[in-house]
Amino acid sequence: LALITGGSTPHTGKRLRRDRVAVATRGLILLVFGLALNSLAPGDISILPYYGVFFLVGSLFIGLRTRTLAVLTGILIVAGPAVVHMALWAEGFDSVRSSTLPELFTSPLNTVYSLVFIGFYPAATWITFVALGIVLGRIDVQDLSVQIKLMFFGGLTAVCSALASEVIVYHFGVLDRIIAATPWEYSDIMFALDYGGETVPGYSWWWLMVDNPHNNTPFSLLDAGGSAVFMVGLSLLASRVLAKELSPIAAAGSMTFTLYTAHLLALKIDHTELQIMWVCINIAVAIAFAYFWKKYIGQGPLERLISSASKSAARA
Repeated sequence: LALITGGSTPHTGKRLRRDRVAVATRGLILLVFGLALNSLAPGDISILPYYGVFFLVGSLFIGLRTRTLAVLTGILIVAGPAVVHMALWAEGFDSVRSSTLPELFTSPLNTVYSLVFIGFYPAATWITFVALGIVLGRIDVQDLSVQIKLMFFGGLTAVCSALASEVIVYHFGVLDRIIAATPWEYSDIMFALDYGGETVPGYSWWWLMVDNPHNNTPFSLLDAGGSAVFMVGLSLLASRVLAKELSPIAAAGSMTFTLYTAHLLALKIDHTELQIMWVCINIAVAIAFAYFWKKYIGQGPLERLISSASKSAARA
């Protein structure tokens, strides 16, 4: 979002208005496409509809000053999980594992509520990463010192947040409070604490102290966000000396919409006998396809379609 709207010199005026239309159009396409794809491949948890919501909200972020976005990111780290936690108390809404296009028309409120508040990737918390990403895209990430700082502070944030959560939960009595407030079996509670999963239960505010994948807590946002910043810095540093060697991976990174869609469809193939081999096949095919497509054709197929549609909408 930052790079297509001017990077470190963000667009203003008419160009910014066109950017907003282009980004919002991308969001609508991703939302509808993702819901339609879920209709063809029900059951799998796809992030595409959520990305549609992220882009729609992101269209409001692209005109903000970098410092404002940085402050907003900090606020969202705390406020987002609190909003999601309170949203879990609302009656009449169910978290939809994989929202589909028909459901958007048959249960529009529940679908939107799930995408924004209580789904697997609720926009209320995941929009934090969008704000953080735009901040990174607004600074000069080509500068060597910036890349080193991204690695250092990103890694430090991830490690400190994980350690802080561990200490608070297991050494300050928080685990006992969680167990007392949650009407689950002890094994189920420990499984949720060890492996994460969907949004943490809304039985107690103490759940917001944990740090696990997809838990949508302040600590999980800090951990994941810090890890992401670390990897951005590491990747930029690596590209200084290994640009040619990393080009196949960079090609795959340039067409994630196409590859992610193909991956969701490939999951429908029975691969129970292959297990780890199936993972390796997916990765190898994705990188090989992306490398040769990028080399001989250019922009990814779905990326080209969504880019063309959003630019046409912006011009109009």
